[in-house]
Amino acid sequence: MQFVRFAVEVPGRDAARPMRGLFAHVKGLADVGGLDEYDHERWSEWRTWFEANCYMPSTAELRASRDPRRSLFWFKDVSSAAVLLERSGEIVRFLESRGETVRVLRSSDPGHITYEDDVQVAAEPDLGNF
Repeated sequence: MQFVRFAVEVPGRDAARPMRGLFAHVKGLADVGGLDEYDHERWSEWRTWFEANCYMPSTAELRASRDPRRSLFWFKDVSSAAVLLERSGEIVRFLESRGETVRVLRSSDPGHITYEDDVQVAAEPDLGNF
């Protein structure tokens, strides 16, 4: 099975993890006032949609996790996740329109899986990956 992750390059970020997940990145922009009113409203709509359509497990639900903060979320590249991937693409295009670089990562081995459902996994990457 293939997995898909969207990650934003963040200049000056720790070399061990130079990219930030798509949702964490936009949330961070919103939290520090990096979005104007219109874009903040768009982010709020996306967030509400994803909260209603894609389960977000709590840290306690990340089983057998060595360090839950290290778990990265990946969509499964399956038909049931297609609408989630399409909606993520809207956020990707938004960030790219702001001049940000978003990478689409694909892997058949995202690491030690700590959570899984029909459309996504959370996985701790092996050292040196992602």
